[in-house]
Amino acid sequence: MNTYSIGLRNHFWIDSGIAGLYLIAESNPERLKRYGIGIKINEENNALEFTYCELSNLRQFLFECYNDDLAMLYWNVSTSKQKQNPELVLMDEQTKELKLGPKRIPTPIASLFVKGSSWKAKGVTLNELNEDEKSRVKAFLEKNKKELWGKKKYLLYELPTCHPKLEILPETKSKRKSQVCCVCGRESNNYSEVGQPSYLLFASNTAAKSFNSQAKMPDVICWECEFLSKFAIHTAGYKKVEDDLLIIQAYSPSIQMLIDIQSEMGANSPMMKRNDDDIFYCNIGLESDSLVQYASKPFELLWAFFNDKFSLLLKEQIKKRAEENLLYWLDENEFNNFFQKIYSNPVMFFLIYAETGSKTFITKDLTIYQDICYVFRLLRYMLDDDINLKVFYNSLWDSENKKNPNLVREKVCRSILLKHSILYILEPFYFRKIMNGQIVAFSNIFSFIKNYELLIKKEGVGMNKEQVDVAVNLGRQIAGAVIPKSDSGEGIDKSKTEAAIRKIKGDLFVLRKARTTTDFLNQLNNMMFRYGITVSGKLLDGILEDVKFEEFRAYCIMGALQVINAVNNSLKEVKS
Repeated sequence: MNTYSIGLRNHFWIDSGIAGLYLIAESNPERLKRYGIGIKINEENNALEFTYCELSNLRQFLFECYNDDLAMLYWNVSTSKQKQNPELVLMDEQTKELKLGPKRIPTPIASLFVKGSSWKAKGVTLNELNEDEKSRVKAFLEKNKKELWGKKKYLLYELPTCHPKLEILPETKSKRKSQVCCVCGRESNNYSEVGQPSYLLFASNTAAKSFNSQAKMPDVICWECEFLSKFAIHTAGYKKVEDDLLIIQAYSPSIQMLIDIQSEMGANSPMMKRNDDDIFYCNIGLESDSLVQYASKPFELLWAFFNDKFSLLLKEQIKKRAEENLLYWLDENEFNNFFQKIYSNPVMFFLIYAETGSKTFITKDLTIYQDICYVFRLLRYMLDDDINLKVFYNSLWDSENKKNPNLVREKVCRSILLKHSILYILEPFYFRKIMNGQIVAFSNIFSFIKNYELLIKKEGVGMNKEQVDVAVNLGRQIAGAVIPKSDSGEGIDKSKTEAAIRKIKGDLFVLRKARTTTDFLNQLNNMMFRYGITVSGKLLDGILEDVKFEEFRAYCIMGALQVINAVNNSLKEVKS
């Protein structure tokens, strides 16, 4: 037996193609047996190995993996609508029977590289037919109100294809001078110029010289790296939102982990679906309770994707354990298989954000995220505190911002994933929402903010829990002193309460505008005399000198907002 080895390139897209090739190759045992091919993961050499008797068998095997499986999954695809309304006119080459077939369209990632000239089909023009066949075809077209395919009006023998034609395990060496592949670094005389079809961030010869006409010849990519690049689509999760395309790719520099992660959060996991016409524009976030279905920006998609995996793990744990023990499923010394994998092996996620146009696309952002354990520990920590993560996520939607309603959510998710503060983003956001009378799940949101802020702060940096409580209680006191309490048994006085909210709105606005500790205390003194507020002794003892003033002010305002939101909710119940 001979061995053909494909080693990792340390390039996330090409290496993901190795995982994609492995998954497709081992998915058809009958084909492996037919060609006498064996597949092995060599962890020592970090490579995927194929064993074979005849090189021609391996060549044909790889060709079928690409041409019969991959191309039909991602390039030559018909949606459910296209199948329901067939538009293409075909003729059986043997029986001469005329029939209708569905049009084809590549899936979103593959479509980035498909042009009009990419489509190829076997067929004849009307003029190439004899008179009897020509008359029969014209009658068929008139009856079904269809047209022949393409500018040259072909009568098709088979459905058109658009996948690139690749040279696989070239039988003869090219007479060209050998060059070094820019991906794997090996010399080869079977190569092509680099371009976006190989990897989204590669620039073609034309694109490079449009910016610099004096640029030299572009780098080249060998046939093997070009071949592998196509299989990266198989392991990629994607979501198309209007003209934007979000692509998420799980990656590890370990060949074994690269393939294992596909069963957890990749191509072979419940999180990613394929072979379904109804999910043509999205293959992730398809569960009814998924947060991915609400995401359209990079970081909110990444956060939602991790949350979906966390929810999936919880569902698995519910099956195994009593529900009362659910909160303890992730003890420090009790990792399940998934956490053992990501804890002991390097795992990262690459997220590509592309904007598609009529003829080309622009890669707007590339995010590389590696702190996977932190995210799942954070999600578990919030679950322990009975925080509803779905409610928190959906509460970040800004219905008042018609042009970009998920801008705040994207900022918050980005800050959380990068361990930055979210207090200064959410305080003005919820001040505006609550003061405009919107009802929000504020207790859930505020609990998340307080827990998160205390969790990410290093010891001795920022406010501690006791100081946060002082600031929050002060805000509650301010709002509670202004808003009238309902008389026992008589319910809430709607007119008085609405007037009080308008009053406190102005006071809080002035309090938020305080730029120094002195201004803040002066405004607070005015409110103390006006409303008879009793201030905490710790505030009088100079707590503001020990903490960051802006942070204290934000917590104080949030405490007041919590009271006002509860009152707004009560007013809504009175109206209904």
